[in-house]
Amino acid sequence: MVTVAMREEKKLGSGLLQAYYIGMTSGLRRQILTFAVIGVVATAVQYLLLVTLVESFGINPVLGSIIGFTVSALLSYRLNHFLTFGGTALHSTALPRFLIVAAIGLGLNTSVMVFFYTIIGVHYLISQVAATVIVFLWSFTGNRLWSFR
Repeated sequence: MVTVAMREEKKLGSGLLQAYYIGMTSGLRRQILTFAVIGVVATAVQYLLLVTLVESFGINPVLGSIIGFTVSALLSYRLNHFLTFGGTALHSTALPRFLIVAAIGLGLNTSVMVFFYTIIGVHYLISQVAATVIVFLWSFTGNRLWSFR
């Protein structure tokens, strides 16, 4: 049963999100959307490699995740440099910064995979989903504020 308080809480939550969205510049909204789309493509590549390496070649899921992450990070750099952040930063500046952000992301990704898959015993794909969420938040922030400036 939906109460009046629950409806008001839902309206308030929606209003806060809407106010945050409206407060964003159109450029920031476009960057977030483009980054997310590229992230989906790069993540699909990472997951495809992960599943193929684990299921077809018997590679440990943590190692498969590392390999998939590395390949998808390189793809992500190329696409984000030009499409998300306009390609204005020189590669000599952007690439080393991106690699630092990616290396930290790889550390986060690997730590989450080790914790959830190896220590707790959560299925490797569910573990990878948790890692993906954390790395997405880190990567967008690090790349937007530093790598591609």
